[in-house]
Amino acid sequence: MSRISIIFLVAILLGSCTSTNPSEEKTTTPDTTQISVETTDSVTNTADTSTFQWDTELCQNKGTYLTKQYSEAQLKDTYTLWSSSSLLSTSATVFKPQDIGQLDQNTSKLEKEYADKRKQLEQLNPIQTPYWIKLKKARLQELDEDYQLRKLTLEANRNPSVLLNSKYGESCRQYAEALASADSTQILETWKAMAEEQKKNNGSPEQYMRIFYTKYNSVENLDYAKVEIMTFGWWNCCNMQLNRVNQDMAMEEEFNKLFTSVQSQCDEP
Repeated sequence: MSRISIIFLVAILLGSCTSTNPSEEKTTTPDTTQISVETTDSVTNTADTSTFQWDTELCQNKGTYLTKQYSEAQLKDTYTLWSSSSLLSTSATVFKPQDIGQLDQNTSKLEKEYADKRKQLEQLNPIQTPYWIKLKKARLQELDEDYQLRKLTLEANRNPSVLLNSKYGESCRQYAEALASADSTQILETWKAMAEEQKKNNGSPEQYMRIFYTKYNSVENLDYAKVEIMTFGWWNCCNMQLNRVNQDMAMEEEFNKLFTSVQSQCDEP
């Protein structure tokens, strides 16, 4: 075989050979886009935002807010203003005559509690919008009125005549007059009339009146009368006249408006 034929044969053999490569498998990445609810129309850079966490009755919440608008400290103070009661806890009344002596030490306790709570409220620096500014003023007013009524009532346990010139008007005057009276008949009649009125809203009116008459016919009836007129008559009547902050869903909605988005995890009620 000639040299030319050998070269030609080799070329044919090489041309008939093909190389095969294994096929590469393609992988797909699942879409993990997180869905969030925005409360504003603008999309902000994460460098301009931060998060704040708080609890409500059934939910744990996390909100995203704009750091250029307000600070975390302001949000904490605003949350405290919204979620904390400004009412005092020092008792000014009792339910049993034998507990009257416990009120002697409550005057100094009330003064301290009021001073501490008012200082805390005054130091709060909430978000400076009309809604939160107005709420802070309302909380301070609620605290002041609650304190004034408790202080007056504690004093009246020692000197009932101070009630006669109080600011609570004619609607509560019958209780003030009975408590300040030296006439046992007037005291007992006021107590009985109050019991007759209260039984109308009692789930077991007959049982309520049986308990009442047991105390009414006892040797301690005047002591029971004074305690119950003070607690269920005077105190309840005056308490209804105080300005109270309405703790409703509107507050929560206003707080949520401070955030560009809010995520909540809630338990079943």
